[in-house]
Amino acid sequence: MSSQHLPASVRRAAHILYAATALAAAGAGAIVVDQAAGDGLAQQLRQAYPQRSADQIGMAESSILTYLFALAALGAALFAAMAWASRRGRRWVRGGGASMSFVKFALLVLRVFILVMRRG
Repeated sequence: MSSQHLPASVRRAAHILYAATALAAAGAGAIVVDQAAGDGLAQQLRQAYPQRSADQIGMAESSILTYLFALAALGAALFAAMAWASRRGRRWVRGGGASMSFVKFALLVLRVFILVMRRG
């Protein structure tokens, strides 16, 4: 099915998915730019955990940045794939989008739970 024969709602959804791709890619880029600009995360980790060694702080910083960058890059790739599939009339995009939203919500709940448990 060509993009000219798709309903307007499908074309709008594809445009929104392309915008989400750009935002996710910008999020990945922001992580890189922030780290290139300074050592802010390591300083915050040192302040939060003064008893930790420099190696432990470095490992924590690396783990956090890898996690954040991987999520942003994976999100951008999935949004781009869903936009591409949507423009070609693939019906699985709705289910994929719902599944992706559920996983993102589950990760958010997990992060909040970890923060609450840390504060005691």
